[in-house]
Amino acid sequence: MSQPSNMNFQTIFNYAADPMFLLKDGHFIDANEATLKMFGVSSSNVFLAFHPAALSPEFQRDGQSSKLKADAMIALAYEKGFHRYEWVYVNLQGENFDAEVTLTKIEDNED
Repeated sequence: MSQPSNMNFQTIFNYAADPMFLLKDGHFIDANEATLKMFGVSSSNVFLAFHPAALSPEFQRDGQSSKLKADAMIALAYEKGFHRYEWVYVNLQGENFDAEVTLTKIEDNED
């Protein structure tokens, strides 16, 4: 059986029905079409220009600062290899919406 190519993975990522985006060093580096639709963004270049904190309200439903809580969720994902949790985002129309987030640590061997 042959190994899947990076092109196959990119195709799956691009056309997945679930929103997916990639973060590196606290910045978006890629987002699929479902993510763009979810946030009401017209292109990936527009989405990638946002800082992740700009897509969340200042506070989450539990009263915690979105920035501080996001840092804690990312730290848990790095520690455990993945982390799943509820999150409130805000789209470009200013509407808050709930999402279930799964963060998965992926080793980047291209540095």
